[in-house]
Amino acid sequence: MIKRGARQGIGTLGLSGRYGYRSAADVDDMLALIVEHSEFVDTATVYGDYFSINEALSRHLSKGSSCKLVNKYGANISEPNGLDLLKKEFHDDVELFHIQPPETVLIHRPSTLNINRDVGFYQVVKNVLPNARFGITTNSYVVLSRYLKEMKIDVIQVALNFCDYLQNRSLLALARDNDITVQARSVLGSGLLSGTYDDQTVTGLNDPLRGRFTETDVNYEVVKKRLSTVVHLRSIFEIFKDTLKTRDVTFSQFVYALSCYIDEVDEVITGGSRVSQILENISIPEALDENFIKNTLDDQFFIKCSAPYI
Repeated sequence: MIKRGARQGIGTLGLSGRYGYRSAADVDDMLALIVEHSEFVDTATVYGDYFSINEALSRHLSKGSSCKLVNKYGANISEPNGLDLLKKEFHDDVELFHIQPPETVLIHRPSTLNINRDVGFYQVVKNVLPNARFGITTNSYVVLSRYLKEMKIDVIQVALNFCDYLQNRSLLALARDNDITVQARSVLGSGLLSGTYDDQTVTGLNDPLRGRFTETDVNYEVVKKRLSTVVHLRSIFEIFKDTLKTRDVTFSQFVYALSCYIDEVDEVITGGSRVSQILENISIPEALDENFIKNTLDDQFFIKCSAPYI
């Protein structure tokens, strides 16, 4: 029996320059592909080292587009009294995306220190976009618990991959108990689970986003531990290819596809920093064999994949 997995979208962080310089023309091409082929696009007001990703994205979204917008706010606003700054960021984006306003509004870096500010922001969002989903990006059980006492949370965006699943189980259970949609991002662990690297060849990780991975011996050892998960995943990948009788699925497509069947995950955000990667990630299998999923995603699988966070 074939089973449909989580809703799939693509994030724009990889286009922003965090993985190295990308020209405006390349970014424009990638955004066009994302909007045409993806169910939703995940972005943030701060994305873009050389230009605004959101300004470029707004030129591609049109009224009635099937690609919905998930937008994050407040990444660089750490002050507890920064509500006016948050409101300006939000109102500027609502004007920018007036043709297709966000389906989902997320607070980028929530904190219990900023709860009063964020309650005010929640009220602003609900007044302007009453039908939008509202949520936070967090891997903290404490933060989610605190925010739930003050506002209705519809969505949480979690950095979640097979290495980190067990560490986040209590958070995911809390989300499920409160009917909160779970979006999984960083599914490839910033590329460590893409199949490009293994624990014997930890090289090429010196871009702005991943420079910390090898800057100390401790970090280097954690990275090697996380990369050892790839060995286990590759053995399952070979079974997967034999089961589907296909050789057309890449390793990273497989990891993304399998992540769509984690019980607590409702939406999966893929990514990419090159046109070839975007093309690959808009072609991820949407349905997998139910028996294969049942025989793969058990407790032993997650125990074998578990590794320290970096």
